[in-house]
Amino acid sequence: MSKDKIMESIKSLQQVHLLAFIVVLLVAIIVMAVTLPGSGDQGTVSDSEAVAMVNGEPVPKDELFEIMYAQGGSDALEQLIARKLIVQEAENAGIEVSEEEMDAEVESIIGESFEGSREEF
Repeated sequence: MSKDKIMESIKSLQQVHLLAFIVVLLVAIIVMAVTLPGSGDQGTVSDSEAVAMVNGEPVPKDELFEIMYAQGGSDALEQLIARKLIVQEAENAGIEVSEEEMDAEVESIIGESFEGSREEF
């Protein structure tokens, strides 16, 4: 077999391998797209997972979460985490706050920061 024919066979074999690799890669991408959470047909969202309906089409809560997170939700998440940590530490330390104490603190904040106006609060 001549050198040219061997090189041609190798090139042909490489093209077959490249084509096979591309096919396997495309199949893997399709499988991932179908099986990953949040993917697939959004029309299959159950009513309990929908936060709104727009002309009969559900708006999934995951989609709402993604938009809210992108629009400053990371700050809200940090605040939520901080609140939970404070509550956990207070529970661990045995600290309890009564409804009357909370009401008094809210009234104090309204008086100091909102000139006593509950409407502004």
